[in-house]
Amino acid sequence: MKLLNKIFNRIVRHMKAKKERIYNCARIDRRDFQEGIDKHFPAGDAYWINVAKHIKSVAENDNANFFRDPEVILHLASEDPGLGYRLLDKIRLHPLGSCVLTKCSTPSWGAPFILKKYPFLSPTTASHLANILSIYELSGQEISSILDFGGGYGGFARCMAMLDTNVEINIVDLPEMQYVQNKFLNATTNFGKYRFFNDIDDLFSVNVDVFNASFSFSEVPRSYRERVEAFIVNNSKNVHIIFQSRFNGIDNLEYMGDFKKRLETNGWLVKIEKYDWYGWDSAWLLSGRSKTAFTNNAQ
Repeated sequence: MKLLNKIFNRIVRHMKAKKERIYNCARIDRRDFQEGIDKHFPAGDAYWINVAKHIKSVAENDNANFFRDPEVILHLASEDPGLGYRLLDKIRLHPLGSCVLTKCSTPSWGAPFILKKYPFLSPTTASHLANILSIYELSGQEISSILDFGGGYGGFARCMAMLDTNVEINIVDLPEMQYVQNKFLNATTNFGKYRFFNDIDDLFSVNVDVFNASFSFSEVPRSYRERVEAFIVNNSKNVHIIFQSRFNGIDNLEYMGDFKKRLETNGWLVKIEKYDWYGWDSAWLLSGRSKTAFTNNAQ
């Protein structure tokens, strides 16, 4: 009986997803778009460098269909309507849900995949809003500065700026991704205090209220994580890291457990828990705050 229910639910989800795809294809003329071939970039320390180069080339050559590229969908912009509606339902129930949904919607740039029953929102924008609400729960709504480690295509930064035009948004990412972020932000908003950095070491004199990473810290090589940890300990008041259980052979649950201990040794209150917003067994959250911020007094 359980197996039959599982099969039935899978069929229902498939039919609903098909209706969403049909709606999105009918909404925007995409007849001239030719889907690329999945590149299957090899695992290793250069993984994201190769991905970023491809994503930049898409932004350079085909703005009109940026969010239709298979690698963009895989790495930056989910076309999962089930996830989108789950997030939308949870956002609506949140005390600040109406506020964030009113202030931030998905722009048309790049032909994004949006929700048929709520055509102001893509699943990815919904995830950005959910993450911001999670950050508010951690640190309060009064945030003057934030570091977004790995800024994606710029969607999180845009949502953050639309919710608070005064917040200073620092983005650390590869130059190729910064090209995409600048292109997206310049095309979709006229406001926002954005600063871009290629390396975490470039922020040695910058203090932030929140260090945020969404499936990015857990995807960088181990050799780089030590420097990021140092910034979090010395230059951040709060940490909010969403991570997957494993990536490229790295056991992130084990790593984050050890990182939690290192933070606690440095006077932090930290916890690791399932990230309930997404509803995935593989999605986790490390969050906490420093009891002694800041150790670095430079501003």
